[in-house]
Amino acid sequence: MFRNNYFKMFIFAFAWEPVVLKVHWFIDAWRQSPLDRFDPIFIVAAVLAAVIFFKDFRKQAGKVDFGGILPLFVSAAGIGLGIYLRINMIYMIFALLFCASMLWLLWGWRVFVRTLPLFLILMLALPATSFWCGDMLRRFGVDASWGVVFKFIAAFILLAAEVSMEYFTELQLTRQAFFYFAAVLFWAGSLLIFFEKPSHGAPLNLNISIEPSGKWLGEAVEPDAVEKGFYEGQGTLRFVHYSDTGAPVSSLVIQVAGDIHKVHPFRLCLTAANWKILNSRRVEINTGNGNAAANCIEAERKGRNYIFYVWYSSAIRSVDDFAFFRSTYSWDSRWTIYHVFTPVEYGNTQEAEQRIRNFIKTFFADADKPVQSEPPLK
Repeated sequence: MFRNNYFKMFIFAFAWEPVVLKVHWFIDAWRQSPLDRFDPIFIVAAVLAAVIFFKDFRKQAGKVDFGGILPLFVSAAGIGLGIYLRINMIYMIFALLFCASMLWLLWGWRVFVRTLPLFLILMLALPATSFWCGDMLRRFGVDASWGVVFKFIAAFILLAAEVSMEYFTELQLTRQAFFYFAAVLFWAGSLLIFFEKPSHGAPLNLNISIEPSGKWLGEAVEPDAVEKGFYEGQGTLRFVHYSDTGAPVSSLVIQVAGDIHKVHPFRLCLTAANWKILNSRRVEINTGNGNAAANCIEAERKGRNYIFYVWYSSAIRSVDDFAFFRSTYSWDSRWTIYHVFTPVEYGNTQEAEQRIRNFIKTFFADADKPVQSEPPLK
């Protein structure tokens, strides 16, 4: 039965069902995020390469190879993990590996090796990969805007590997080398998850109101189009508060109540709104019951700088990192996302940051344990 190529092709086509179920995710990303609008190029490149080299793939096709069962099971488990964690990126990476493993099972190792670069190119088309590549480069001191360029360089290298295997069969990856590199990647990923995960802080929930509070007088305003798009379906409120001691403080409060996949990294939201991120660092805020964690971002648009405090808070913790938030988010979690920002006047970033901290102190939700007074920032 498995020798029948038509039956094999039917099984292989059916293996793409997990990918097809997430097509809407790609479309939403291409529509909303400027960083992701180049991604169809990678899909077109992978498909064209598959068409060009299809005859060679057929020549190298063999019998059923049960060596492909192990990566097939691992990929299926990864898909299940992505569904459980509700993280589309994990789901799609393993869904594509599932399709590649099915090629190994149905037509043998050589076909799997020849098509693996094309599946890796398809992974470069996954939404938000430009942002995460840029974020990785930022950690090494490279401007995050080079994330898209990094993806195109990676795609070029993969296409070069595909062409090399077409003309130099001795360059094809061996099974031993494949499992070695897979083990190295798994080890590196384990280190990243278990040893480099950022720490969380005490919960920091605000009770922001337009009623006069302390020296602040606020008004509710409509979230802009970018904010609505990046937090679609969530409970989103936006305020602007004024005082007689300086520039206004704006705040965006997102109650995570809808589809978690409609919640995106704040830096991606800034980039989509044409902000230039100047620097980003973790800060701590004394809540009187431990230090809360927040991300302090300085960004510039239209010649004016702003300071942003961004954090994710539940009833038991606060985190400053989006990836950590997504990894700790669960089906029954109640999370609120806070963006509090103010303009920098006369280049005085410390004054702007202190203004935000005073605002947080005023609207801290736990009245029994108010945010403790802190010395001025230096």
